[in-house]
Formats: sequence, C-alpha cells, structure tokens
Amino acid sequence: MTQTEEHTIMIIDDNETNLELLYEALSQLYDVIAIADGAYAIETAKEEQPELILLDIMMPGIDGFAVCKALKTDPATTHIPIIFVSACDDQINLSKMKDAGGYALITKPIEFTQLFEIMDTALINPKGSTL
Repeated sequence: MTQTEEHTIMIIDDNETNLELLYEALSQLYDVIAIADGAYAIETAKEEQPELILLDIMMPGIDGFAVCKALKTDPATTHIPIIFVSACDDQINLSKMKDAGGYALITKPIEFTQLFEIMDTALINPKGSTL
C-alpha cells in the first residue's frame, strides 16, 4: 500500500454511519476530511486539494453524480480521482458514473481490502479509471 506518504482523502456521504465507518478505517493511514454535504464538499475540495475522493451517489440536494461533474469540470479539481462508494451498481448508474468522470466504484457493503487496492491504484495512477 502507498500509505508511507501522508495522503489527504476526502469522504463525501450524507449518512453519518457511513462517514464514521470510512473515517475510522482510513484515518490511521491517511489525513481524512469527512463531509456530509455535496455543495460544501465541492468548495472544500477546491480549498483543500485532496489526492482522492470517496463519494456516495444518493445524497439530498446535490447528488454524487452532480458533485463529480462539478469537480471534474473545474480546472482546480479535475485532476482528483473520484471513487464512487454506493450500492447502485446497475448498468445505468455505472454509465452515469463514467460520464461524470468517476475513477472506480466500490459497492456497499464495503470490502475494505478491495477499497484499499483501488485507492492505492488511484493514488499511483490518478488519470486511469476502472469504470
């Protein structure tokens, strides 16, 4: 794993339980920013410049697809790989994730070995994609 360097990871999820679960799993290895609101996350990503974003799809207000599109169309954040974390893994949603500029999908419930492998790949090769 590439945790020898201090990477900043942003987690965006409106579900407090999911935020806490991911924060606990990642905070011992990474500098973690946890945000429950999509619009606030867009502004924070511009300021904080995380190396990787984990993003839920189903959120009130601005959903994960819109957050991803906003980040990928902004020159200040377009370089950040975005991994969707969602139970939505059907072809329509996979197509939307790809169109929005997503890097990969981790399905819920989260398999942390798979999550860490995809995160490591995204940190090493942020311009790639598994979608």
